[in-house]
Amino acid sequence: MTCFVTRFMISALLLVSLAGLTACGSEDAAPSAPGASAEGASQGGSAERVSGAEARRVVSEENGFLLDVRTPGEFSGGHVDGATNIPVQELGQRLSEVPEDRPVVVYCLSGARSASAARMLAGTGRTVYDFGSYSAW
Repeated sequence: MTCFVTRFMISALLLVSLAGLTACGSEDAAPSAPGASAEGASQGGSAERVSGAEARRVVSEENGFLLDVRTPGEFSGGHVDGATNIPVQELGQRLSEVPEDRPVVVYCLSGARSASAARMLAGTGRTVYDFGSYSAW
């Protein structure tokens, strides 16, 4: 009987752990913006993953808008000079702060939030370059 109870408890703990891991990634997801489509190309926008060197080129040569989608705490701990901080969770409500007539260069800490933000921004017709991790700059 104790073997059965032990197996049951281990199974229950594994299920709870898996459910917790699945939920962890959801905080990086960007909320959907009004008028945004899942595929930016359908509205004329595009999102492209680029290197740090290419991101720097877009900012300097094409007047790219540099967007940091990390939290304010992460931003205050260090950021790329000239970046504007709009946390990915607020991006849908603050789209008016992101220019439509300039390429947008977006980054975060690991690349997950910037990828979500890039998809959202491309869905509104903007041209977006995602260089992922802050450390790639």
